[in-house]
Amino acid sequence: MKTMSAFLVAPLVFTALAANAGQPQSQGSASPTAAGQTTGANGERNIQALQEQANQAQAEINQVKEMVAKDSLAPVTFKTGSADLKATSHPALAKVIGIAKKYPNLKLRVEVHTNNIGHADYNLTLSQHRADAVKTYLSTHGIPPDQIIAIGFGVTQPIASNSTPEGRNKNRRVEFIFFL
Repeated sequence: MKTMSAFLVAPLVFTALAANAGQPQSQGSASPTAAGQTTGANGERNIQALQEQANQAQAEINQVKEMVAKDSLAPVTFKTGSADLKATSHPALAKVIGIAKKYPNLKLRVEVHTNNIGHADYNLTLSQHRADAVKTYLSTHGIPPDQIIAIGFGVTQPIASNSTPEGRNKNRRVEFIFFL
């Protein structure tokens, strides 16, 4: 049985990140000081800069996604029933590594999904092992492990019907999501 996995990238997810938001600027002062206003302005500029980085990372990862969609770059795939990455995955992963290295302030979530062939519990475990394998690959190629979050979803988030081979192929996928 041939194992295929789509290389999809979901939109960036922005988490609430506001330096000093909702916290007093200084203890014992009821009103903002000039320093506090500067800190607030700097914090806002920092958030803006991070959002710009995230937008740029999104654009770059979308280019990789398009290359996979046009078959000019192989998707991330595994050996059947295994968490062993196929060597054909390495060029796509190299592109992800390049983007992650370029934006070290962003976190990278690796999400692995399966189709419905096999028991749901088995697929959930398999998808987590595969996500961990991708994380290990990325971290052994220069991405700090604490920058990567690996999640296996098994069959819980299909994007197509599992009633056809084409749909099952679409559901067997790895997604990379950069976030703050």
